[in-house]
Amino acid sequence: MRIAEVYLLHTEAAVKSNDEGAARTALKTLVAERVNDASYIDALSGNALLDEILLQSRIELWAEGKSYIL
Repeated sequence: MRIAEVYLLHTEAAVKSNDEGAARTALKTLVAERVNDASYIDALSGNALLDEILLQSRIELWAEGKSYIL
């Protein structure tokens, strides 16, 4: 298991627990490793945040045959 998977699992659990702040923080930490400006994540909530988590999960795990999608 890579550290990215831990962040993704944490974001998923946080969203399921209605803790969007924790989900955004963890997702932003992960995305900041690949993107120069991850501040767009701060504006996401609800379904938009969930969609971004799913997108980042697909990007991060695309060749590994794993799916931790909600």
